[in-house]
Amino acid sequence: MNIEEPNMEESIRLAGDRIFHFHVADSNRWYPGAGHLDFVSLLGTLYETGYQGFVSASSCPSRTQTPRPSGPLLVYGSSK
Repeated sequence: MNIEEPNMEESIRLAGDRIFHFHVADSNRWYPGAGHLDFVSLLGTLYETGYQGFVSASSCPSRTQTPRPSGPLLVYGSSK
């Protein structure tokens, strides 16, 4: 979706209730937030569609650096 879609949020909205699984990976395959994707916006849009399923992620750690998230991981729809 990162390369194929000109507006990822709009694509998520259009797919809406047809989404049955959502997998994320940042543009550089590091932890979410290390590349150029806006995960707050993408996951917020997914939440707005009413999606209730799982979100899986893949990332690769650096061999030379310990990656540190730039902010907290958000759990949409959670009271925590």
